[in-house]
Amino acid sequence: MPTERDLQFLQAYLDDTLSAEQVQLLDARLSDEPELASALHMLRVDRAFRVSAFERLAPGSAQADRFAAALIASTHRLEQRRRLAWRSRVACVVAACILAGFMAGWLGRGGKHSATAAVTGPHPNQAAQVVIQSPRAPDAGPYQVVLLDEDGNVIAVQKFSRLQDARQFANDLGQYESRRQQVETGRPMLVSDQF
Repeated sequence: MPTERDLQFLQAYLDDTLSAEQVQLLDARLSDEPELASALHMLRVDRAFRVSAFERLAPGSAQADRFAAALIASTHRLEQRRRLAWRSRVACVVAACILAGFMAGWLGRGGKHSATAAVTGPHPNQAAQVVIQSPRAPDAGPYQVVLLDEDGNVIAVQKFSRLQDARQFANDLGQYESRRQQVETGRPMLVSDQF
């Protein structure tokens, strides 16, 4: 009966890891010891069985290709879902912004109309705006005259109960602004002899 060391030696022989001298020594022993030759035959049969079993368990080229194709398709579907989810989120944000803008416009439209009269001086960059804001109904009050600077910031607000008074104030304010700009540019002129 072969020893454990003999079996390891036979495995090395089958793996083709022995030197030429060791192979000659083993060949001589195999011809003299039939039990050692039988053990070598059993090891070869075992090895052939294991190789065929592993070959059956290992996927073939067709199976590997199908698995790779399924994995790639799954990855593409996942990426498409991510893109669709991102686009949906962007569309929802845009829709919410538009809706908020419409709601703000709807809520802000109710109370007042505005008419804008520009008050300009001799130089176009020296301009202020007077805005008359009125309620919806033409006879309802109060009317507001809003004075804006050239950047659109509110400087002052004056309320009137009648639209004619608001317009008269806006006209007076426009005349005052025109005179003030004439004085600043060094071209004073007498408009009236009353103070």
